[in-house]
Amino acid sequence: MTNAEEQAYLGHELGHCLYGGFYSRGSSFDVVERHEVRADRWYIKRAIPRKTLFQLLKQGYDAWEIAEQLNTTEEYVRRAYYYYKENL
Repeated sequence: MTNAEEQAYLGHELGHCLYGGFYSRGSSFDVVERHEVRADRWYIKRAIPRKTLFQLLKQGYDAWEIAEQLNTTEEYVRRAYYYYKENL
């Protein structure tokens, strides 16, 4: 696991802890999915701020370059982009 992958993983799990999004094996799929999305959003808002992301995109950086600068994964940079585009 790379440092960026570890940060993304820990950030996501921290999101579960800090907003209280836990579920059990018996939870329905929609409950599990809802908590996973909330944990992702928590991490995105803190690790990839909207203003920073769009400034870097305007400067011509690719997703992998932004991920390197913010010490996260390219996948989370893409998720952040779509999250912010849908929720402006």
